[in-house]
Amino acid sequence: MHPPTQCTDEKALAKVVKPEDINNAIAWYEHHWANIADALPVTYQGVTYSPKWQAVMDYQTLPAWREGRLPMRLAQAYIYTALRSICGAIKK
Repeated sequence: MHPPTQCTDEKALAKVVKPEDINNAIAWYEHHWANIADALPVTYQGVTYSPKWQAVMDYQTLPAWREGRLPMRLAQAYIYTALRSICGAIKK
């Protein structure tokens, strides 16, 4: 599984995120779910991700994306960008 782009790649910040990018990020998250759970809470670039963040991701954010209720821009923020940050934090 590949992380959602390369976690800290500055060029990736300017990338136009597509639905397949969101789905790839979700696949990475699901593959690394246990490692992420063990690492929480983590702080990356001033943002702290707690175990509550993971519960919200699992029970609200991901179901909303899969059901088509989460607009692309929110999916980019709540899923793609958040997972890039988590990836960066756990690689440190």
